[in-house]
Order: sequence, then C-alpha cells, then structure tokens
Amino acid sequence: MPAYIICTITVTDPSQYQKYVELAGPVVRRNGGDFLVRGEVPEVLEGHWDGQRIVVARFESAQAARRSYHSPEYQAARSHRLLASSFNAVLVDSPG
Repeated sequence: MPAYIICTITVTDPSQYQKYVELAGPVVRRNGGDFLVRGEVPEVLEGHWDGQRIVVARFESAQAARRSYHSPEYQAARSHRLLASSFNAVLVDSPG
C-alpha cells in the first residue's frame, strides 16, 4: 500500500538548502520514492499555512519511506537541511 512523506519547509539559507536538495533527491529515488509535489508558496484555500514550500514523496510502503528517511545517506543530507530551514514532515499511508 503506498505511503507518502509530506513536508512543509521554510528555507532560511538557500545555498545550504540547495546542498540538501542535491543530496536528498537521489537518496529518495534510490529508495523507491517518487516526488509528486515540489512546490513553492502553496495557495491557501482555507485556514493558516506555515511554510514556503511543500514536498510530497510517494513510496511503495510506509516501511520503504521509513527506510529512506533513516538511511545513512539521507541523514547525511539532513544535516545540511537542519542548518538551512524550518522543516516539518509526516508519514501517511494511503487508504487501503
């Protein structure tokens, strides 16, 4: 059953964040992830939105998503992101 990692991001250091993007994208793809959304400034239809960007990545399962997130390669990329952004991420399964 597919699962999704959904992230909201506010970039505070664009050059450092770009290093994260360059490292993280290939790791996600190697772990079976597919980026469905990589958008800047989403249109808020209702309520309040925190973040400048939204990213949605689809994986074949929640286990595959966790494997990608916890991989040493992603954690190395993550170290660049921690210095460059405010970041929230959730993992959700699709309805069965």
